[in-house]
Amino acid sequence: MMIRASMRHYSASSPSCLESNSGTVEGVWVFHRHGDRTPCRPLCPESQLEAESAFWRTRKPAVGEQDADSAHESASASGSASASAYHKLNELYPASVHQNNNEQFLDVHREPFGFLTYRGMEQMKKTGERFRIRYDQYGHHQGSIKRLDEHEDQDHGQEASAAHRFLDFWDVRAFSTNYLRTVLSAQCFLDGLMGTDASPSLTNPDKSNSSSPHGHPHPHPHPHPHPHPHVEVHVRDRANDTLNAFDRNPDLMMDLVSDVVATPEFTKQDAAAAPLAARLAKFLPALSKKGQRLFGGPSGINWIYATDHFVCRQAHDLPFSKFSTHEDDVEAEHTMQAMAQPISSHLAWRFRQWYKSPPLLAAIAAPPLREIERQIRVTPYLLPDEKRPFVIYSCHDVTILSLLYGIGAEFLQDDEKGDWRFWPSYATTLVFELVRLDSGDERGSHVLRVLLNGNPIRLSPMVKRRQQMTQKEGNISPLMMTTKEFCDIIKDLEIAGGMHGKKIEVDDPTTKRDFSGWTG
Repeated sequence: MMIRASMRHYSASSPSCLESNSGTVEGVWVFHRHGDRTPCRPLCPESQLEAESAFWRTRKPAVGEQDADSAHESASASGSASASAYHKLNELYPASVHQNNNEQFLDVHREPFGFLTYRGMEQMKKTGERFRIRYDQYGHHQGSIKRLDEHEDQDHGQEASAAHRFLDFWDVRAFSTNYLRTVLSAQCFLDGLMGTDASPSLTNPDKSNSSSPHGHPHPHPHPHPHPHPHVEVHVRDRANDTLNAFDRNPDLMMDLVSDVVATPEFTKQDAAAAPLAARLAKFLPALSKKGQRLFGGPSGINWIYATDHFVCRQAHDLPFSKFSTHEDDVEAEHTMQAMAQPISSHLAWRFRQWYKSPPLLAAIAAPPLREIERQIRVTPYLLPDEKRPFVIYSCHDVTILSLLYGIGAEFLQDDEKGDWRFWPSYATTLVFELVRLDSGDERGSHVLRVLLNGNPIRLSPMVKRRQQMTQKEGNISPLMMTTKEFCDIIKDLEIAGGMHGKKIEVDDPTTKRDFSGWTG
């Protein structure tokens, strides 16, 4: 049973090349999910814990708890003799972690669980490479590329020169949630975007994880004396961090989720999934352990962990029953295969109910959307020789899903169709592009284009707006919106959730903030 996130529903019809690539891109705001990772939690019996841990350690780079703690304390750490992947990338793209984050990432004390894998590093680097190709072709600096290619900076070498070239035109900034896997994902994305090829030489025993014909990541051809870091990856003070509402406001978020869980509609549907949960817990008894539930509901298990079990094993060609007491039982494997899709569907349904709650959706999605709206609003007024914003936000599946609900992605609106079961896969990207169209005046007209994994998506508010527009008002595609229309979407979201004009204060700093059961 394959668990797939269908991509055919990003727009009602196949977008034309014009709608996907028209105009000149003058600003880029990227929200990306981290790359492939190991499971957040082991669900195996205690007798199998050592064996399962050993397996996942073969799938991840050497980033242990001690490495992560020292890296968190020193953004300029160059690494020891056994320098980790994090340390090596940190030389170029150091993490700048605000001191209020308790001097530790939220995910490092369960090693090897919840860590970025070799596959995840490769996914993020390749994603960064694709972005560099796109914006070299459609970015505001496209006319200058050829001239720079003809006068390559011989002092730095081709790879370093490519990074400097990109930074000559783009004001690149990067932000991450306080998880090592998101920080490392941002660093790998930057490595691909800048063309620095700084990823360390890592031996990967899984041939399917690499494009190398010998089954190992391509080794670094020669050392590069990088003269200085190019871009820092910022983990902000939780009071100013828009990416993780559960870290910033755990008490508020628990209250808002509990309000949804307590509704009769949620209780009835979640109770209907209780038999499915009970069957799975027979194979994975750790699912029903005390403390494993996620925000209640009569189904009685943590659906993030349950879905995680299937997704991670499928990604690494591991039988679903491996490291359980049923691993040699063919019938048990077939039974678990049959449960994979219903498990992931119920997880998507639960989050759908939460994100249909205006107060909950506004608390999660409005802050990051409002943050980029403020930046988008001023970008058209930058001087011709000023760098344009290129902002990277490294986050989680539930972050991106909330943003899609927040902007009214059309494919998520229909309860009858199955498209609402969409779940952001590893390395998913949600991009907001500020595009200048040639309108005859000096500054041109600017519109926003939203791309999900490279495909433009239709937004319900824009579809309705276009249907109401007269010919005199213009004929803008529903795949694009003006900056004012984007502002109006966010304002409506804030008003519906009771957040407009309000600033959310940080909750009690002593409250537990490791919500890895919420963030995938």
